Amino acid sequence: MVRSLTVGQNAQNGVTVSEDMHEVLSETKSALRARTMERDGALKELKDRSVELGITKCELAAATTQLELASKSLESNQKDLKVSQLALEDGKIELQNRHAALVERSAQLASSALELSRMTAEIVLLNELFESKTIELEKRNIQLIKTNDELNELLRQRDDFVSSLTHDLKNPLIGVNRILEALISGAVNTEEQTHLLQQIHSSNNFMLHMIWNLLDTYKHHSGALVPQLKPVNLLALLHAILAEFSFHMASKRQSAKLEIPASFPDVQADMILLRRALFNLVDNAIKFTPEGGCIEVFGEFDSTMVRLSVRDSGKGIPFEQREKLFEQFWQGKRGGDNQIGTGLGLYLTKNIVDLHGGSLECSSTDGEGATFSISLPRR
Repeated sequence: MVRSLTVGQNAQNGVTVSEDMHEVLSETKSALRARTMERDGALKELKDRSVELGITKCELAAATTQLELASKSLESNQKDLKVSQLALEDGKIELQNRHAALVERSAQLASSALELSRMTAEIVLLNELFESKTIELEKRNIQLIKTNDELNELLRQRDDFVSSLTHDLKNPLIGVNRILEALISGAVNTEEQTHLLQQIHSSNNFMLHMIWNLLDTYKHHSGALVPQLKPVNLLALLHAILAEFSFHMASKRQSAKLEIPASFPDVQADMILLRRALFNLVDNAIKFTPEGGCIEVFGEFDSTMVRLSVRDSGKGIPFEQREKLFEQFWQGKRGGDNQIGTGLGLYLTKNIVDLHGGSLECSSTDGEGATFSISLPRR
């Protein structure tokens, strides 16, 4: 508005209009030039922007292509993922099935382990039982071998017994027959007849004694040897036994010493069996006492027991033979003596003493004879 006034004034004046116009025009040109430059700069910038936009479009197109490819790849990956998920599900189901099968197998294995443990324990027990039975069988085998040896020894002793019994019965019978033949023929005078008849009597007693021992032994084995207890006067019984052996002892020039006090008490016993036992001890002492020797019979007693002992004057009993003294059919040999007998005397004597609740013992010293002692309870 100011500028308009100035122009009007200049027009009125007619002088300075062209200068002002020139100045305005110059300013306008400058402004227009500046605007042009700005426009050119803007156009350049726009061109640059267009170039950049084109590049961006290209990049965007490339990115879009990449995105499409990535999308396709993603879709493919999604499909693969779905397939993988399905495979994973299948794998999980298979794994679950395998786990269940593994659990079942583990249970079966645990059951098998328990069964194996039970069977192992049974096998251990059976093995221990087998070992125990094996040991027991070995012991029984050893016992059978021992029993067989004992049986063989018993059979051998029995054969020896039969041989001895035959011999011991045969010789007296032959002797008796010869004496009887001499008596029948009348070749023996009256004085000698008494002596020969005593020999026959002694021989018969000897044979009867062996037969009684044999019968009593079989009675004992069958359980029929049962004592009938009655009061027995031991002093009178011993006198009778020694008197029965008097002829036999005289033939060997032997003597007997009886040391039994008159106050010796009676005992409750089976007189026949007790007589057999004492007879065996005296007979045994005579057998192992040499010619001219002495046999001692002595006794002692207290309030509960009576004890009778028979001692010979032979060579004694070797130590290694003493443990077999009371075995059936066993016959000892003392210091070179070879005495024939049945091997039943001491065996039967011990059984008779045992039946009476007593005991039979032996003591011996080499070269000083042997002593057999019977201990019986006073009833």
